[in-house]
Amino acid sequence: LDGCQAHERNQDKRFTALRDRYFLRVLELNPVTATYLGGDGYAPSLARINGRLRDWRADSLEVERRFFQDLETERGLIEPGALSPAARIDHAVLGAQIAFQLHQNGERRYQERCVDTYVAEPFRGVDWQIQGMAETGDPAERGTEEEWELVVERLRAIPAYLEAAQANLQRGSQDGNLPDHRMIEKDGINGAKANADYFRKTLPESARGYLGGRPFAAATLGQVAEAGRAAADAW
Repeated sequence: LDGCQAHERNQDKRFTALRDRYFLRVLELNPVTATYLGGDGYAPSLARINGRLRDWRADSLEVERRFFQDLETERGLIEPGALSPAARIDHAVLGAQIAFQLHQNGERRYQERCVDTYVAEPFRGVDWQIQGMAETGDPAERGTEEEWELVVERLRAIPAYLEAAQANLQRGSQDGNLPDHRMIEKDGINGAKANADYFRKTLPESARGYLGGRPFAAATLGQVAEAGRAAADAW
């Protein structure tokens, strides 16, 4: 019995390392999700995750696909029956999640028609980022200088993000892999217009209040406004 328990503990340790590697990598690949979950406090490698957006370029998605395939190969080498009941459940859940991600961006080529994701992700990233900022003691102010630097970084990432999104959508259009026309109108056209207005006008106005009269406020507000205009132009 002791030998069986020791083997189970060893297998659990092996699987836990694999599971945790998956979790960390998924947060690295999905910066807005990491922002929502507070990933910047989870691991040192995620400390500046709030300054990034997802990389939707075709070559990056291929690297991501290979990572999930390799992870699934490693998972398959771990016998579920040798795991504790809790780890056995996680083993099955991890397999289902990897299969979903490979199917979504592989067979279904979701990236070629996910207009709603492309429109929502940059806005949600900045919005959640600001909502989660540190309190300063002044009810009207929000965020440290470093937190606002990350907002600027994420804003500056939007034009390149949209270039990748546009390339994917054009590829889907050429291949007949199209989003529903209602999504194009509601999420694509109307959503893009709303985003342009938010990044050009609403965000700088909100930032002015949140920054207040602190020493770094004027320079930071200028950067937010400039990066916001570039993002709006990209939309």
